[in-house]
Amino acid sequence: MKKVLGFLVVLAFVGAAAAYFVLDWAKGPRVSGGEPVEVTIERGASATSIASTLEEANVVDNALAFRLYMRLNGINADLRAGQYLLETSQPFEDLIAELRKGPPAEFVRLTIPEGQNVEQTADLVEEQTHISAADFLAAATPDTVRPEILPATGTTLEGFLYPSTYFVEEKETAETLVTRMVAEFQRQTEDLDLGADNEHGLTPYQILVLASLIEEEAKSADERDEISAVIHNRLKMGMALGIDATIQYAVRKYEGQPLTVSDLNIDSPFNSRTRTGLPPHPISSPRKASIDAALHPSNSDYIYYVLTEDCVHHLFTADYNEFLVGKNNQPRNC
Repeated sequence: MKKVLGFLVVLAFVGAAAAYFVLDWAKGPRVSGGEPVEVTIERGASATSIASTLEEANVVDNALAFRLYMRLNGINADLRAGQYLLETSQPFEDLIAELRKGPPAEFVRLTIPEGQNVEQTADLVEEQTHISAADFLAAATPDTVRPEILPATGTTLEGFLYPSTYFVEEKETAETLVTRMVAEFQRQTEDLDLGADNEHGLTPYQILVLASLIEEEAKSADERDEISAVIHNRLKMGMALGIDATIQYAVRKYEGQPLTVSDLNIDSPFNSRTRTGLPPHPISSPRKASIDAALHPSNSDYIYYVLTEDCVHHLFTADYNEFLVGKNNQPRNC
């Protein structure tokens, strides 16, 4: 009997200690004002599932602590399903209040595909939300938010408006939307060591510029590292990159619009046929995979590539004559 009582006393002590830990955790250093993040709570989700979803989105730091907090406060089935705009490391009390209140009454889904530049993104924002393209363009500058890797002389957010799906509330402003897009870029790339020195002798911002070229050129996911290698090799050799996507950016011709002779000869720092080195800034917003490929090119000596007959994959080579043969055989409809 004494052993049983002793066990119960220890168990009660452990339970009290756990409760104290959870309550202390909930009152800890987390304060409102974290980075915004979209979270979907599925209909019929259990407390365990909700806690895991919130931990994966970094809204809570510890799913177990959040579950215990819910249990200690008698919270379980009264959290409402829906799509929320929450904050990272959000205080438990504030978070519970939002999830009990339910998702915003009105919002729209905004989808920004990979490879869109600032102007194209502004057009999509106007098409899908209440925010005008003009207001978005006015807000899409470093005066609204300055990314960590943007040089002090940088004047554009080109490349930083991360391609993703965003939920836009009726009260959303152009400034807050731009800030959220840049925050998503920071979140997506935080494990890529963009701020560290890299073996290629390029600055983190130049890596982003290079990634935007990969995004425009790679039509197949498994070729990003090869295209990256071609660009890196040409940079090391002092060769012009010869990427027509940079010229299309300069003359604002997209969606397969043909380039004229005058376009190809345009006097622009984005003319990668007549200028060596990288363009002065990104030409679009690349996805994480393209940024990773810019940091980690394949170990090849390729300096040429040309589309093959499927208009998706490329022939890669270090031999100019082989490149010419491939170019002569390239379908005209590519």
